[in-house]
Amino acid sequence: MGIARVAGELDREGSRVLWVLLCLSVSLVTGTLVGAAFLLPGTVGALISGRALLALGLTFVGGGLALIAILPGSEPDRRGVGGTGSGSTGTAVEGDARPDAPAGTGPVPQRVRAIRSEIDWGVTLPAVVIALLVAGGFALAPARTTWLVERLESLVLVTGRPLLHGAMFAFVLGVLWLALGASGRIRLGGPDATPEYSTPVYVAMLFSAGIAAGIVFWGPAEALFHYHSVPPFVEADARSDAAVVGALRTTLFHWGISAWSAYLVVALPVAYAVYNRGARFRVSAMLAPLLGTEVVDSRAGTVVDVLAVLATLGGLSTTLGFLATQFLTGIEFRWAVALGSTGRALFVAGITLLVVVSVTAGVGRGMRRLSVLNTAVFGAVLVGVAVAGPTLFVAEIGGRAAVGYLLEFVPMSLTVGEVSLAGDAAAEADGWLAGWTTFYWAWWLSWAPFVGLFIARISRGRRIRTVVLGAGVVTSLATLSWFVVVGGSALAVQHGGRADLLGAVFDVDAAVAGYPLFDALPFGVLLLIPFLLLVLTFFVTSADAAVRSLALLTADGDSPSVALQVALAASIGVIATALLLFGEGVLVQTAAVITGGPFAVLGLLGVGGLIVAVRRNDQ
Repeated sequence: MGIARVAGELDREGSRVLWVLLCLSVSLVTGTLVGAAFLLPGTVGALISGRALLALGLTFVGGGLALIAILPGSEPDRRGVGGTGSGSTGTAVEGDARPDAPAGTGPVPQRVRAIRSEIDWGVTLPAVVIALLVAGGFALAPARTTWLVERLESLVLVTGRPLLHGAMFAFVLGVLWLALGASGRIRLGGPDATPEYSTPVYVAMLFSAGIAAGIVFWGPAEALFHYHSVPPFVEADARSDAAVVGALRTTLFHWGISAWSAYLVVALPVAYAVYNRGARFRVSAMLAPLLGTEVVDSRAGTVVDVLAVLATLGGLSTTLGFLATQFLTGIEFRWAVALGSTGRALFVAGITLLVVVSVTAGVGRGMRRLSVLNTAVFGAVLVGVAVAGPTLFVAEIGGRAAVGYLLEFVPMSLTVGEVSLAGDAAAEADGWLAGWTTFYWAWWLSWAPFVGLFIARISRGRRIRTVVLGAGVVTSLATLSWFVVVGGSALAVQHGGRADLLGAVFDVDAAVAGYPLFDALPFGVLLLIPFLLLVLTFFVTSADAAVRSLALLTADGDSPSVALQVALAASIGVIATALLLFGEGVLVQTAAVITGGPFAVLGLLGVGGLIVAVRRNDQ
């Protein structure tokens, strides 16, 4: 056994060296060609078409990101998921590879058999069957399936609106109570547990896992929509001075503490149940503080985990498909380079390959390094826009919007309609809520299973108060700073008449709002490349977290193999490509959002059960 393990380690190290050399070679070759095309446009540049240059540029960036992920280096110590509490299992959770699992080596048939034997079919098979039924419905009976999905969407976004809004408000109160009360001192994993990652790295991974590339595109775009079509409950005329502040305040509300609290009501109960009570690492463990650890292996627990798998697959696949569309739409808008359906599919394949590389490198290498890089680039773009943009204007409207967000947080959270409105005004208010706030709440809740599971996974050794501070307060401040600076600058440029961002948005897509913004800023072109890089790094890190969480949900154990994680990442890429080519992405996104309804109820049970458990057992 010892010789076999040493041989396996040598084989893995040899493979890693080959991958490093391959990524380095790809980056050097493509980087040289791109550099030569820009430096010698009359000779080399004339020989390379726009499509080829774009492909070379994306390959260069992808090779560089992959190289960062797989380079050898020191990694944090691996610790088990089981804490020092009663019933702790002590099984490994890092997921880089199980020491006894052959799933990452050997011939392909052997790997496939190993993956099949590793899967928990009680969770995976129902999720696959439901997904196939939905896909088959869209293919064979599109009209009837669309009608059913739309009815379910109305049930969640209209009928279930009071539940969603009330639950999101309760989540904020619940996690703040856990953080500020005596329960905040409880250490996940017991009093002797120590964190695996330093605090800056921990916060970088939290932020990178919980926010996808949508923040990049919607940063300059969302406030513009609310400025052009003022929300029914903002007392201002469209495109007025008052509309500027109201639009930014509404945007902050949609991306602030409420969203991150939805993640925490999954993360905290799961982490407590796993590390302090010895539960299995599943989303259904969020019910363990209330119903006991045996709920994970019950039928109710299986239903919760199946819903989590469906929400993660649907949400991540549609996000990847929309990412490709938005990214390449922006490229076409800015540089008039169109790739078509084949190019978009190849782009999805490239992003999927980056996710596979990050997952294979492990949390200690891939996720950790790319999260740190992502956070650094995010900060650089944020500072660059703040310096180059209309700083005083942004500071003024940003401050007023932030104060308004704090003062109006309770009424905005509990608004489910307006009894003082009637007729067309009431219908407008109802439609606006369903299309914006309620949709956002359902979308955050559909992401809560995998983001919450990942937050729990990397939080062993930290106090409950620290987790809330990192994954709720610090991440919210970073997100809100982005929308104040980038969104505020977009509003300033549009309101001041320096550029017509709204014209670009309505003529093309919301994804292009950043291009005329940067064109209107001094040295804005220097911010464009890191702005686009953020799209890639944000998606890779959030997808990395999702794949690892999916592996925990679908594996029969708490230490899924690398091969299973690679298979899941590839599956997401295939689904995203199919959605992109056959145009059903919007409907599948709607189907994913529908799962947010049940998780509103589960979140209430999770945070409520944790409050009761810590008061009963740990005070």
